Amino acid sequence: MRIMSFLGAVKILAALRYASVIGPRVAVRLLSSEVEKQEPIWANMNVEELGASRQNLQLIDVREPNELEYHGCFKGAINVPLGEVEEAFKLDAEEFKQKYGYPQPSKSDDNIVFHCLRGVRSHTALTAAHQLGYSKARHLEGGWKAWIKHILENELKE
Repeated sequence: MRIMSFLGAVKILAALRYASVIGPRVAVRLLSSEVEKQEPIWANMNVEELGASRQNLQLIDVREPNELEYHGCFKGAINVPLGEVEEAFKLDAEEFKQKYGYPQPSKSDDNIVFHCLRGVRSHTALTAAHQLGYSKARHLEGGWKAWIKHILENELKE
């Protein structure tokens, strides 16, 4: 199953509705191109999933270093600022480890999770990673702020 953006859904509905006007070939081309662009549903991870499996994840924080100091960060997360993601994941394994202090994730790894403050930049990083062949990578919905909110809510319940 795949998640679709609102705009993607509108394009598909328009192609279906106006197929008789634009012609079936054009409608099929529009439909197939829009479906190919959609992100797999498993590409998103929520805070509950993160809490249940955090020890087994390769967390990649795409915020700038000064943000980590100000807002905090996950222990053991690899800091690869968003502007460096594409080049970082093109490095060979030794260069990656030398620059970032951690082993480079493998393209076949299914435990890579990008995150940022609110989930916007991590989604951009995820798209870049998928284009580079890291097809099983995910990103944390809502980012660090969602995680902190989740922790605080759980502490209040106890």
